[in-house]
Parts: sequence; C-alpha cells; structure tokens
Amino acid sequence: MKHLFLPVVVALCALSTSFSQNMQGIYANTWASSDQESLSYTLALNEDGTFTFESFQTYIGSPDKTVNVQGKWENDGVLLFLRTDPSQDPNNTMIAEINNTKARLISLSPRHPDFHVVKPTLEFSKSEVFFAKGMELKKQESSVSVSD
Repeated sequence: MKHLFLPVVVALCALSTSFSQNMQGIYANTWASSDQESLSYTLALNEDGTFTFESFQTYIGSPDKTVNVQGKWENDGVLLFLRTDPSQDPNNTMIAEINNTKARLISLSPRHPDFHVVKPTLEFSKSEVFFAKGMELKKQESSVSVSD
C-alpha cells in the first residue's frame, strides 16, 4: 500500500502543475444590448504571475469608461486568486474590490471529443466587485492582447 501512495501523490502533483501552466493567457467576454450599450471585460494572466484586468463600458448618453487594474495572480491547480495592492492608486476603488477575488477554471479533459471546440472558462465565485460574482470569461486565442 505504501508503494502505491507515492506514485499517486506524484501523479496528482504533475496534474496540478499542468493545470497551472495552462491557466495563463487572455480571458474575455462582452455583453451587448440591442441599443448599442455594452460591457467588456478582459483579464490577462501573464507567465510571470502578474495580471491586468480591463473593464470597458459604453452607455448611450454617457462617456465611455475604462478601468484598468494590475496585480498578481496565483492558483492551486483549479482555483485562481487575484491579489492587488489597494495603496497603488487610492482613487481606483476597483483595485481594492478586486483584491482576493477567486475564480474556478472550467475546462474539458484533453480526451473529451469537444476539447478543441469548447474554450476554457474562468467562473468567478468570490469578489467584492458586484458584477464579478458568477461572471464567466472565456480563454481567447494567443494572438489577442490587452492594451496597456
């Protein structure tokens, strides 16, 4: 029994590492209404453990609004944690609100027949940002980038 335990632990660690490597990338989603109002969210998870979150809102009769937040991300294989430093810009309340946000990576097994069709998705479960709970951002192609 002891000889079986070590290979299982090693396999689980390897699986966790493979999920961690696949989590980096660009995730985005846009919600549009019929009257040309829209909300767009983009989250870039960089290889170096940093992230950029961009929120872009267009409302009729109001100026467009863009909010950018930067911070660090980490994961435990399936859960994503976003960390920010609220002191970096005290006028940007989104920095404090996005701190400690948690999301789950939802993806199909590479053996699933639809693996190449269904994009991995981040589903947000915990956040002080009122619109983030339940929000889903889909992984984009690698050629997509977030503006600085």
